[in-house]
Amino acid sequence: MRSSPLFIAAIGALTLAAPAHAERRAVEVHPYLEVDQTVLSDLKHGGGTVTYTSVAAGIDASVSTRRSEGQIAYRYERRFSESNGAGDGDIHTGLARARTWIAPNLLQLEGGALATRTRTDIRGFAPNPLIGNPDNVSQLYSAYLGPTLSTRVGDLNVGAAYRFGYTKVESHDRGLTAPGQPLLDLFDDSTSHVATASVGMGSGVLPFGWTVSGGYDREDASQLDQRFESENVRADLVVPVTPTVAAVGG
Repeated sequence: MRSSPLFIAAIGALTLAAPAHAERRAVEVHPYLEVDQTVLSDLKHGGGTVTYTSVAAGIDASVSTRRSEGQIAYRYERRFSESNGAGDGDIHTGLARARTWIAPNLLQLEGGALATRTRTDIRGFAPNPLIGNPDNVSQLYSAYLGPTLSTRVGDLNVGAAYRFGYTKVESHDRGLTAPGQPLLDLFDDSTSHVATASVGMGSGVLPFGWTVSGGYDREDASQLDQRFESENVRADLVVPVTPTVAAVGG
């Protein structure tokens, strides 16, 4: 059994979300085990029969305190092939998210992780990623972490956020494509940075509300040494027309 980056990240996130000295804490943990025997047969096209046994273990858990919260749903499955079309293998699927207030009503830290399966080559065979033949299917892991600032300075609303993300794909083959199609360079991993900031004021001091915001995105991918960068700045106005209707422009 290979160690899942999602499982490690999620356990860390839940630990972060449950400080030792929390006064009030609500915790729910629901583990489970499964054993399945699967038989798949292509009756329409005569593609043969795939048979395998799978053993799975998973957990659904959540924790909540006055300043923190976290959730995780994770499942590990091990397959034992009983026919040539299945193949032995490990499957990790799950989702985790946690956040905690570092400074109440000012600064919080948030993180999350994902494990799933996806198609290896978009041009090739498109099986169900969780059952049946594993050809042209890859394991994908992704995680993010970053702080969020939200406060008031006089009459101004000030906000800022930063997120660092990492994505990893594990491919055991080159994918299945039609005969004669060239092989593509497969995606391996990437890192991303997202930063945003905004300042604004609601209507009241002025007869209208306004917000000026900006953002920066960057992603570096190992595939062909790619880099994507994006910058944006925008301004928005909100002009009250009636107590329940406003004109918005930007």
